[in-house]
Amino acid sequence: MHYISTKPTTVSTDAHKFGPFKDVAPLSFEQFQIFYTFPFPLPVFRKATRDIYVSHWGNVAIDEYFKIFNEAAGIKGQFSRIDYMPHVNPNQG
Repeated sequence: MHYISTKPTTVSTDAHKFGPFKDVAPLSFEQFQIFYTFPFPLPVFRKATRDIYVSHWGNVAIDEYFKIFNEAAGIKGQFSRIDYMPHVNPNQG
């Protein structure tokens, strides 16, 4: 887990439990956020188009066009290999 705004009551290897809460006013709430790291790609289709051409002589041609975006790869700023791999000697090819 990367960041949490409210401390959980119980933490185990596969769960974070919040509560039980006591002395809470009716219809009251407190907003909290949990952020997890997800190191795998998450492809999202922005646009998908399929063109089907049917000829008068019986030929069929299908063209498919996809615009795919990786939602999981949120890089802030500019990517640099120097920051990514600081342990490698930059003078070697």
